Amino acid sequence: LGLTACSLPVSSLLSQSTSTQSTQAIAQLFDQAQSAGVLVIQRGQQIQVYGNDLSRADTEYVPASTFKMLNALIGLQHGKATTNEIFKWDGKKR
Repeated sequence: LGLTACSLPVSSLLSQSTSTQSTQAIAQLFDQAQSAGVLVIQRGQQIQVYGNDLSRADTEYVPASTFKMLNALIGLQHGKATTNEIFKWDGKKR
């Protein structure tokens, strides 16, 4: 599994086909959470864009806490973390 921060201008990619049903369902999930967001998935040359604020994909963001979730899931899958484990922050800015 490889994850990278998307640094491509996604506005030019929005014309690529994505399932309308999936696109609307994911946008509704963001709306229900009263949150604005976008999810960009790239598999090889295929790029799929979902969300209720697709323009956010044009701005670069560091993975930050998103990466913490991935690492926690990997830890759970490999038995290195438990569902009750607490990950403490050392207070240092990075």
